[in-house]
Amino acid sequence: MSDDYRRFTRQLRSQDLTRILQRRQDVQARRVVESLVSEFTFSETMETYLISQAASEYVRRLQLNLARVFCHPAMLQEEPFVSLYYRGISGLSLKEVQIQTRSVDNWELEPSARPQKPLVTTEAAHQVACLYNSFISSIIENTTDWTLENGYRTMIASIGISFDGGVRNMLGRLPEKRVRQLLLRFVSDNSLLMEAGREDSSPEKRSYTLIDDFVMTFGSEPDVAFRKDARLEATIEIKGGIDPAGALERLGAANKSASAALAENPRCKNFLVTGAITTEMRNRLDQDRLFEGYFGLVELLSNAEVQEEFFDDVFNHALRLIRHGPGE
Repeated sequence: MSDDYRRFTRQLRSQDLTRILQRRQDVQARRVVESLVSEFTFSETMETYLISQAASEYVRRLQLNLARVFCHPAMLQEEPFVSLYYRGISGLSLKEVQIQTRSVDNWELEPSARPQKPLVTTEAAHQVACLYNSFISSIIENTTDWTLENGYRTMIASIGISFDGGVRNMLGRLPEKRVRQLLLRFVSDNSLLMEAGREDSSPEKRSYTLIDDFVMTFGSEPDVAFRKDARLEATIEIKGGIDPAGALERLGAANKSASAALAENPRCKNFLVTGAITTEMRNRLDQDRLFEGYFGLVELLSNAEVQEEFFDDVFNHALRLIRHGPGE
């Protein structure tokens, strides 16, 4: 079943990548830049924009408008979407730009899809433009026979890199979403749900009122918490990674959350759902006994008997909730 799960996530990744490329954001960004380049000139010295002299001279020899290669801060203020173009040519990911300067995620929303044009300050535009230009200068200086077509290819690769980072985050949350769906279906089918979910302090945190005054909360650390009269009674940690090489690292993070739960209530019952259970991980789980029970993610999502055992452990043995059949 782990092969099936891998195949599912890979198919999801391929489908989303195809959709991203079909949107042709690189072409949209190029058109926007082409419509603006004639309005912006680099009147000050190139160093003001962190454009190297060698790189600027090379671009001039190609008889290219400098603004087709280097980012003018005022252009970012005029149309923030062009960040995608210059970031792409510079070969920087969204994450790297955020680390070095600031987030430009909302700058790069397609103009037709955003609610309004982001406001970009002069300081922010200058910082980001200088970052792009310094990288573009380095690329030009250290690449034999660089052309603008090379820059376009780098842009497509950068879009793919940013997509890959985003889809990794999404796929990392997918197992958590699937387990939560199982829990919601179970409490609903067994007449344990009293009140639909409501936001609890943040959009990512949602609480559901169950029978016997229990509250089931989806959040983080723990991923799922069950409280009664504000007292933590049970938790579920969900670690979806299926790479055995990172199993112990994921276990360490889960143990930290379980320890915090036991510090809050020594009688709290903790459960773990994890994508990979190695022999060493199983040994540590049995030895540390921080978790009342642990389950393989793939088995839980695909095996009705494993689901029955999981629900029985959580709702019957840990929470002592009375189970009802649908409609009773």
